[in-house]
Amino acid sequence: MAYHYENLKLEKGMYSQSGRSFAQTLEALDPSENYKGTSLEGLDAFQRQLKRFDIKVKGAGSDRVEKFFWSTESAVLFPEFVSRVVRQGMEEESILPDITATVTKIQFAIINLCPIHYLILKFCIYLDRTQFNIEQV
Repeated sequence: MAYHYENLKLEKGMYSQSGRSFAQTLEALDPSENYKGTSLEGLDAFQRQLKRFDIKVKGAGSDRVEKFFWSTESAVLFPEFVSRVVRQGMEEESILPDITATVTKIQFAIINLCPIHYLILKFCIYLDRTQFNIEQV
């Protein structure tokens, strides 16, 4: 059976749809209701696109980041992936405050970075702060 998600044209302009997030734009183009009763039920439109490009993002068999950039269309998925991972990390309860021996405060500046580099840097800083309990000053 051919599914619509396999032929969806992905482009970076999908991030700039007025009043919609990238995920909402994908969902409008490829509604999850169309997959009820199939093996794809329970996946949202973004997750179906990860499946389309065979990008695994969870577990021991996860792919390297480079896999997002194997094609122009799959590269469009990367900012949404980073956004979801950051959101997930912020929502998870951390045990780090319970096991932290010391806190080091650092100051940083971000100057003249293109949006994708800025996003990646913010993601890395977030990971460092959560891993080492570093607070932004």
